[in-house]
Amino acid sequence: MNALRRQLALLLLLTISTPICSGALAEIPDSSVGLYVLGVYEGHTHKYGKVTVFVAPQDHPIALLLVAYESVDWQIELEPGAQLAKVFLNGYYEQRVSGLPSHIPVQSSSYEQHSPTYMYGHDNNSCFKLIAKAEQLYGMRPRQHLCQYKGMAFVVDHNGIRPLPVQ
Repeated sequence: MNALRRQLALLLLLTISTPICSGALAEIPDSSVGLYVLGVYEGHTHKYGKVTVFVAPQDHPIALLLVAYESVDWQIELEPGAQLAKVFLNGYYEQRVSGLPSHIPVQSSSYEQHSPTYMYGHDNNSCFKLIAKAEQLYGMRPRQHLCQYKGMAFVVDHNGIRPLPVQ
């Protein structure tokens, strides 16, 4: 009986959500949330290259799936009125995110974390595989996606996702 209680206590501890967690299966908060996928091979440098993502206000909340092969430091810039519901980080190597208010949940998966659901995409072929895997994992087709080898700054707005010129 004590073993059962310990197992139930452990299960309860595992189900308590934390701001950043690793997990196999992720859920989109609700069906009105649009999933936007941004994939790069690396940021402005090879390891922990910074990639800035500006999120503009839209008429619906969004979730971001940010993926990279190399470790990337994703810097999120929320414009006033932007409705960001959740951030998913995924890649071969560990990903980091900064600039988020504490109430926005972040879920992180990577091969390095031994996650069976890690994914990344940076070209047409890998991007289509990424979209298919994201649809299978999250139960919805991404509204917009963009995959490219390297990136420094992007905007997510009512027109979709696009790179920004950087001087």
